[in-house]
Amino acid sequence: MQSHGIATLRKQNKKLILHLIYAQAGVKGKSIEAIEDIYPIYDVNVEIRTDKKPDKVYLVPEMNDVSFEFENGYTKFVVSKIDCHQMIVIE
Repeated sequence: MQSHGIATLRKQNKKLILHLIYAQAGVKGKSIEAIEDIYPIYDVNVEIRTDKKPDKVYLVPEMNDVSFEFENGYTKFVVSKIDCHQMIVIE
């Protein structure tokens, strides 16, 4: 069984929307992958290149603020838990 993590970053108006997905997948047949188990992962370090220091970073839909640092053009933060999917907004 393999572990899969996917990060997708999109721009929406002046916000960046980050989707983090993590699941345990297995191959069914020749070309079909299916999610077999969902286990949370913890303390995921994220670094994203941004043009400027964001005003805030927060989790959606929880609306919980995330502490972050801005250094050398990178916004850095830790996502405390990903339980299959977590969306983060960078404003």
